[in-house]
Amino acid sequence: MSDASVAPLHGAALREGLLESGFDLRGEIRVPPGEGSKSMARLEAVLEEMLARGADRRTTVIALGGGVVGDLAGFAAAVALRGLPFVQVPTTLLAQVDSSVGGKTGVNLSAGKNLAGAFHQPRIVLADTDTLLTLPPRELRAGWAEVAKHGLLQGPMWEWCEANGRAAMAGDAEALRHAVLESCRLKAGVVAADEREEAPEGGRAC
Repeated sequence: MSDASVAPLHGAALREGLLESGFDLRGEIRVPPGEGSKSMARLEAVLEEMLARGADRRTTVIALGGGVVGDLAGFAAAVALRGLPFVQVPTTLLAQVDSSVGGKTGVNLSAGKNLAGAFHQPRIVLADTDTLLTLPPRELRAGWAEVAKHGLLQGPMWEWCEANGRAAMAGDAEALRHAVLESCRLKAGVVAADEREEAPEGGRAC
């Protein structure tokens, strides 16, 4: 699953790679870009389309896109046929360093954001930093804010952010790769310690 903005940029490369690897593709589901796609109505439409395309218990759901696509596809995978395997292919910096790691999925309700969802861990997170080169500066800065937050939680990472932030925002491949790897390591540690936000205090939900 992807959205109408990301699919034309990266969908063909992903599809070609899967076909070359011998995977049987059941088709592509596209949703409108933006937070509006994180709704119960859109979730129902996605589930109906998945089943119409022949999804079964062996089907793996792949999310290609940013946090909205990842949340929606992950929730669909969690509830379709009582749970399907799920792969994250995040294409924004924010998704690569945060939302694709940890297994929180969901949609919004009128009462607030992410109030319907499930913890459903992806089997794989495939973060290709080349996809970040297609992001507008505003989107890249939004992801860097999350990297900086990780840096504040880990002294050496903050020092690295101060020294390399300008290069990363200019698209330096090595700086972006390091930011994603170190952020994922930090986030994975937090998730492993409190996967379902059950710690009474000081846990993942704080």
